[in-house]
Amino acid sequence: LLRDVILEPRLDDLTVEEMKRVIEFQWMDMVPEMVLSEGLQLAGYGPIKGEIQQLGKPHLCPLESLPYLTADVVKKFRHDNLLNPHNLVVAGSGLQHDELVSMAEENFGHLSSTTEDADEMIVASNYTGGSHRQILPTPDGFTRVALAFPTGGW
Repeated sequence: LLRDVILEPRLDDLTVEEMKRVIEFQWMDMVPEMVLSEGLQLAGYGPIKGEIQQLGKPHLCPLESLPYLTADVVKKFRHDNLLNPHNLVVAGSGLQHDELVSMAEENFGHLSSTTEDADEMIVASNYTGGSHRQILPTPDGFTRVALAFPTGGW
């Protein structure tokens, strides 16, 4: 099942359009604290010299990006990111490690790197500070504000 979902998903324009509507509905029901957490990360790790940092990338699909989301865009993202063995982690539960490794090799071992150098895909994340504002209706009418500061590490 996992192999089929990863390697042979149904990615046509109709399916992507349906998922875009789902994303819109999810934003309407989003817990305000979740949006706040996303904003903290976007503000704290803003672009450096125009380059988006790993920690500065949104976890949620911004509503303003939905018009640009097409089946071809999703297929390219899958090819460049998900199907790259450097980015693929297979986890399991309730079976022996050797059995899981064998199943992972059988189903995903044929994948080859989609980039010349996987290290080139990693962009260092440095705290930049900044602000992020988003005006959304809240279920209780309250405004959420969060402040974050760099620390000396864990």
